[in-house]
Amino acid sequence: MVKCPLQINLTTKDGPDAAWTAQVTLHKKYDYYGDLSKDPSGPWKPKDFPSDVPFVTVTDRDDLEQIIRMAQMATLNPQENPAEYLPDGNESTSDSLFVKFSPNVVRLDVSF
Repeated sequence: MVKCPLQINLTTKDGPDAAWTAQVTLHKKYDYYGDLSKDPSGPWKPKDFPSDVPFVTVTDRDDLEQIIRMAQMATLNPQENPAEYLPDGNESTSDSLFVKFSPNVVRLDVSF
């Protein structure tokens, strides 16, 4: 089971050329520091400067579920380059998870 927050922002577009799109972004507010079992705050530490990592823009609604799954996998494997989980990335990326939970967010900005 994949466990990381998902944030969805919806906006509408005006005009005849308005097409449905979803921008998927990895919003990283925390860094993973490994097993800090004696630390009450756990292995995730707040970053000094949160960052947004653009993941992919989706224009086909049928692709969105798989893209979300890949973004979640990238988030739950913080030791890996997120590009490895892109549709054009390394096809040999396994479904194994480095961590079972991440406080970092997969964000969807959907325009229609």
